[in-house]
Amino acid sequence: MSAPSPDHQERVDLLRSIATLSGYSCDVPIDDALVPDVARLSRATRGLFVGDAKATETSGCAATSHRLQNYLRAGRGCDQPGRSRLLVVAHGDLFDQAGWVAALGRVVSGSGLGSPLTSGSLVIDEEHVLAYARCGNDEGRVSAR
Repeated sequence: MSAPSPDHQERVDLLRSIATLSGYSCDVPIDDALVPDVARLSRATRGLFVGDAKATETSGCAATSHRLQNYLRAGRGCDQPGRSRLLVVAHGDLFDQAGWVAALGRVVSGSGLGSPLTSGSLVIDEEHVLAYARCGNDEGRVSAR
């Protein structure tokens, strides 16, 4: 396996920053065989953040969807009340934002977690786009009021 590209590494760094700024500060292993780019717990909500950076994979890649589903399934310990999962993909395709959001919706549903509680896309700049889906239990949601 070759070393990650500079684009991939920049997106991993972005995911780490987003996780930290969102309150997910505790790195956690979700499974010995499954290693997403970022996996962190929130001390406040005990929710799980799973982030994956993409430099070459597309929203239609079946292997990517399967891997993301496995990440969510491995985080099943977060299903107790007050815990949710936030799945975030950092990519660089401004023209495939809807494709990534739809793909994450299918990933969540295919993981047996129902429909996403929230999902969307956020453009940081022309090279850094985030697609996200939050799923699981909504009881521990922290309001930003």
